[in-house]
This record gives sequence, C-alpha cells and structure tokens, in this order.
Amino acid sequence: MSEYALGQRWVSHADVELGLGIVVELDTRRVTVHFPAVGEDRTYAHDRAPLTRLLLKTGDSLLRRDGHRYEVLECQENDGVAGYTAKDSDGNIHVISELELDAHIQLSSPEDRLLNNQVDKLVDFKLRYATLQHRAKGDSGEVRGLLGARTSLLSHQMY
Repeated sequence: MSEYALGQRWVSHADVELGLGIVVELDTRRVTVHFPAVGEDRTYAHDRAPLTRLLLKTGDSLLRRDGHRYEVLECQENDGVAGYTAKDSDGNIHVISELELDAHIQLSSPEDRLLNNQVDKLVDFKLRYATLQHRAKGDSGEVRGLLGARTSLLSHQMY
C-alpha cells in the first residue's frame, strides 16, 4: 500500500487527462485527491486507488504553476511532501515544493508513463496476458461457431 500524505502529487492511471492531483483529505481507508486542471475531487480506497506518485528525479524538467521551467538537481522529502532543489535557465538555484508544480501534465505516451513509473499492477498485467492467451487458443482451434449473429433469444430458450 502506498503512503499518502496531504499535499502530495499523484497521477491517475484511469484518467490521465485529469492531470496532476493533490492529496487534500485522508482517513484510514480513503484518500481524496483534488485535480486542479479539471477542478474535480476524486475519492479512492487506499488499496485500490489507480494512482501513481509523481516524484521527479535529478535531470528532470519541472514546470511550476507560474509557467517557469526548471531542471531538478535534487529531491528531498519532508513529512511526505517532496521539495526540489532546481536550477532555472539563468543558473539560479531555487527550492520548489511539489505543491507548486503545474497541474497540466502530459503522460499519455507509453514512454512517458514508463519513465514516470506509471505502470499497472502485476495482477492486472497477468489478467490481460491470460486473456490474450485464451483468445489466441480459441482463434487457433479447428472448430468455428456462428459469431455475431443478429438474433435474440427468447426467454424459454435460455433455459
């Protein structure tokens, strides 16, 4: 289970278009995340939240809410909230809290998702893999049936 803290930034696997969310409320079983890019709050169960924590690494590009871009030099956590030591285009050093990150994030390409550790759970992958194996086994068989028939079964035919 992931450790949530107020102010942390998370990305939703299920709805990437929501942008970067902020943890705004916590209890023992649920976490509420506010997505400023779309003005929505979503509440998730701790153990089933389709969320990935966004933590930038050294060399990553950081975009602040005011539109300024920085290069991350170092990441430190304080009470669960990340703070970044970053350099602007003039070479000046700034300390930027993850609360200041821009909410509009683009992680739609597979490369971006992978590089930001936005990956699915192993159990989800295994289910997709098993489904594809069953489909391939069915497609490779000798027996074929009527597929896509435009018929409606009557209730007595169901039993």
